[in-house]
Amino acid sequence: MRNRAISSPFFVLETDYSAVLSWNELTYEMSKAHRSCCHRERVLVDPLDGFVEDGYLNGQLGMTRAIGNWHFKGLKESGDKVGPLSAEPELKLVTLIEENEFLIIGCDEIWDAFKNQNE
Repeated sequence: MRNRAISSPFFVLETDYSAVLSWNELTYEMSKAHRSCCHRERVLVDPLDGFVEDGYLNGQLGMTRAIGNWHFKGLKESGDKVGPLSAEPELKLVTLIEENEFLIIGCDEIWDAFKNQNE
């Protein structure tokens, strides 16, 4: 029996939000965290004269990507200089099927308190 596609949404995942999809009683991470302490995000921040201090971008913000938060000093672009805080989203195309059980999209506080999979 073939799985039937329900829809194909784009997940635009920014900042500290993550998504988890459940299928066949297992959960699958649909995104990677954009936290300042993650190595792959630090690599993007360093060339832009940003720094991570105690896990925070320029000692102020726990994420490296955001649409808002431009009020933080030194994070946005100034003149010809691009700041370390990015509004560039992570895009991922996922085809949902009838067998998917649920999709949870939550902020970092949710994932700090709960794991992706019940133990």
